[in-house]
Amino acid sequence: MDWETILRGSTTVLLLGAFAAFVVEDVLGKPENKKKRIWIWIVGMVLLVLARFGMDQLEEAVQGVLFADRIDRGPLGIIYSVVENYISFLLPPIIVLICTLIAYENSKSVSIFISTFAGFWACVLHEYPFELMRLPFLGADRGDGLRVRPALWLNIVLLFLCMAFFYWLFHRYFRDFFRKVIDMTNGDLRNFVLIPLICSIVLMSLLSILSGDNIDITSVNSNSMWIFILTVGVLILLFVLLYWSLFKGLTLSTQAMARRAELDVATQIQKSVLPCTFPAFPEKKEFDIYAVMKPAKEVGGDFYDFFLVDENHLAVVIADVSGKGIPAALFMMTARTMIKSLVLSGEAPDVVMTMANNRLCSNNEAGMFVTVWLGIYEIDTAKLSFVNAGHNPPLLLHNDTWVYLDHKTYKRGIVLGLQENIRYCMNELVLNEKSHLLLYTDGITEATSLEKELYGEERLMACVEANKNQTTQGLIKEVLKDVNDFVGDAVQFDDMTMLALQKKL
Repeated sequence: MDWETILRGSTTVLLLGAFAAFVVEDVLGKPENKKKRIWIWIVGMVLLVLARFGMDQLEEAVQGVLFADRIDRGPLGIIYSVVENYISFLLPPIIVLICTLIAYENSKSVSIFISTFAGFWACVLHEYPFELMRLPFLGADRGDGLRVRPALWLNIVLLFLCMAFFYWLFHRYFRDFFRKVIDMTNGDLRNFVLIPLICSIVLMSLLSILSGDNIDITSVNSNSMWIFILTVGVLILLFVLLYWSLFKGLTLSTQAMARRAELDVATQIQKSVLPCTFPAFPEKKEFDIYAVMKPAKEVGGDFYDFFLVDENHLAVVIADVSGKGIPAALFMMTARTMIKSLVLSGEAPDVVMTMANNRLCSNNEAGMFVTVWLGIYEIDTAKLSFVNAGHNPPLLLHNDTWVYLDHKTYKRGIVLGLQENIRYCMNELVLNEKSHLLLYTDGITEATSLEKELYGEERLMACVEANKNQTTQGLIKEVLKDVNDFVGDAVQFDDMTMLALQKKL
């Protein structure tokens, strides 16, 4: 391999990589971490050159093993040509993809699509226009094709002008379109990630089949110009397909944004009906209360509530509706309103549960149900009367020790909305000084890590035990932090809701 070949090859792959890098930066570039991204791209371009010549050396070695006798390669030669050319063709997109994912680690879907698109079109668009620009300078036709041996400077200058021209076209006409696509899809381009890859597979397969084992997309001769014409047609067709897919994605995204706007309104309505001002009762020095809900979707099926029944009684509720999304949220609103109205009417907790269950069972064609924990706290005596309708056992800090208020010690009934005429039993206990009650939904204990492991009651117990001296707000924040650290990057599948009540005086 002489120095001219090395310089020509290096220039080609560098300009390919530079074109793709400029396209990616043009679409995704941000002011912050600019120096870091520049170094990432520089290292990527160096690796691209090394990988290109490493591929050349590997190709020579493989050819020497497979085709040492230099006879007609036959079907094996065609298969080898397709695989070798396709791997070479994908090399720049792969390097660009790796660099983009490192430089833009917080937007994987967009990064994969834009980098794959840029690398693929860099490889395709420079080939034939570059060759056409060189045709006037080629040698005479000797019958076996035009001699493609121009001066080295001509190769470099024409290739640079070709890539610069295509980058100008992209910057002038397509950059804003791609930015609009990203904004309209809220950065989620997963449905379009495979389009550039599919385009490249189709293009290379056609060229390989048509050209057999003599394929060389970096050269033009008198016998392959018709392949160039067909390739241009394929490129136009593939670009129309890509444009149509993105346009369809924009249409779907517009509809999704309209639905998202409606969900945002529903989210605000749901948040507004739950008490969220803390401290909730600044005039009450006998207790402290804090709660939080983190829905898995825009609207959730969990809810909490607390309110003064009178000056001496505080009602505390936490619940979890079966299902997710809007149906669960609507059922949640119904259950919450019903339970609150029954409590304010002066009914005991067990009676409230029985009446609420019968009402929820009627006309419940969807078959939804809700787990509920309802307690009435008598402020002057610190007596807590509660009913558990299929809900998770709360945690109680009593005499400096955390315990679960489970079915082994306290009576528990079935969920509301499942079966009519169920009688619920009421439990009673007295909180002592600095007693702490933590209510939660199963979104806490059933939070799942990337390894598909549940957070569980044991981890929850260990967390609250380590934070027994925290305030109600501090306790909930520490539990949420511990759960989030455990879950990591795993998707939140269930609503997370917690409520803490502490006796202070």
